[in-house]
Amino acid sequence: MPMMKDSSRMSSAESPPDRSPSSRAIIVHPLFKKRHPIYQFFGSGTMFEKFHYVPIPGFPVPFVVQQNFESSKEHLGSVLWHAGTSAARYIASYLNNLDKHEAEEEESKQQTQETNEWKRPRQQRVLELGCGTAALASQCAALCGAQTFMTDLPEVLEWAKQNAKTNLANQLAWKQRQDGQATSQPPPLDTSSLSPRNIGPNLSAMVLRWGETSDLVEIQRALQEEEGDNNNNNNNNGGNPSSYFDIVVAAECLYATSDNPDLQSKLLETLKGLLSNGRTKVFFSYQLRTGDEKLFVEQVLPSVFPNYMVEEVNHRNDDSVMDTNVYSMLWFRPKDLDEN
Repeated sequence: MPMMKDSSRMSSAESPPDRSPSSRAIIVHPLFKKRHPIYQFFGSGTMFEKFHYVPIPGFPVPFVVQQNFESSKEHLGSVLWHAGTSAARYIASYLNNLDKHEAEEEESKQQTQETNEWKRPRQQRVLELGCGTAALASQCAALCGAQTFMTDLPEVLEWAKQNAKTNLANQLAWKQRQDGQATSQPPPLDTSSLSPRNIGPNLSAMVLRWGETSDLVEIQRALQEEEGDNNNNNNNNGGNPSSYFDIVVAAECLYATSDNPDLQSKLLETLKGLLSNGRTKVFFSYQLRTGDEKLFVEQVLPSVFPNYMVEEVNHRNDDSVMDTNVYSMLWFRPKDLDEN
């Protein structure tokens, strides 16, 4: 992981020029029916600001999330969800620990005679479903070195792109200052050598409408292109790349599934496509609202994917989780997947 200093404050060079006034608001959750009146609202009684600052352990400056309250009633991804913050913090820690484990293994291997270089394990590949305006898990994964795809509906993705560009520039600015290259403002990201879908190094943004096979085909093609470029540039593994995602992140994707059977079926169709290789695992982070979420994970998913199993994640002392009795994090992974 390239940046390990921690800070809860952001310098003026990294802050947006101003903040919009705070508003105390109740945002209506449009998917819940009258039989779940207490769950119709998310963030009820919370102080909302247009710019929200999220510290993530292991990163030098907080992440900035510009929320879009104007479209929050139409698009649930327009504001920051607490389970999304928890997912970002966990994925960053997971990938960082995975990288350390692999580095220790590499030290015990002999150097190749042909290139006199250490053989490197292939880059982790991460896709975030319904990344929302914040797309925090995607940004953290990319900054941890994973080839990452953040996906959502087109109108939500535009806001997510702007947040990602801001945060990648902020992290780069801090690194440059540490290297003695002080700048008064975060430098723009150099994307001249990247494809239009790329937000920055390791991070791509693509439309993924649940249940749309054509969107999955485009993402698969893009992943193959990225892997082809990486193999050509790094020559890590050689041969034809096996294009599949190691991790799919689904933060707050399990809302009101029984009230919206069409939503559930579309999500299942998308997961079938992503998990067809039998090696991809899914990380779920969600708020317990109606019991539908638990039912979906523990009964519906195993019935569709009999070779997969559920593993709960210990929250430990994650201060982004307001109440461990209300929020849940878990892995849905192949039973025969080697986690060592």
